[in-house]
Formats: sequence, structure tokens, C-alpha cells
Amino acid sequence: MGTKAIVTIIVGERYQKLWQTHARQSWEHYAQKHGYSLIVINQPLDPSPAAAQRSMSWQKLLVLGLPEVRTFDRI
Repeated sequence: MGTKAIVTIIVGERYQKLWQTHARQSWEHYAQKHGYSLIVINQPLDPSPAAAQRSMSWQKLLVLGLPEVRTFDRI
């Protein structure tokens, strides 16, 4: 596993389809070209009712707590 990763959060079928259709290939190419791992999260990191009241972009603040990203030097 590399020391750098790009992490994105794509929640919801509509957004996942859009990402698959329009962005996935270029993100994978970019990550490979620069030696990054690509981590795609497709579920809210905090599924609590309080978190549901916030914008989904708030979830990005929780990314560094994920076990699968702790091994990376840069996120």
C-alpha cells in the first residue's frame, strides 16, 4: 500500500452512478499516475440522527478516523 491516498465520499445511488459514469476513470488514472491509492466511501461515516441533520460534506471530517486510512502518510 502506498503512503498517499485520495479519499472521496459518494453517498446515494444517484451520485454513485454519476461518479462511475463521469469521474471514476479519470480519478483512477490520476491516482495511478501519481502513486496514490484511491479510497471510495459509499456510506455515511456517521449514520447517527445528529449527523443526518448536517450537510454530507461534514462527513469528510471523520475520514482520518477510518482504520483503512490510518496507514497512509498523506490523505
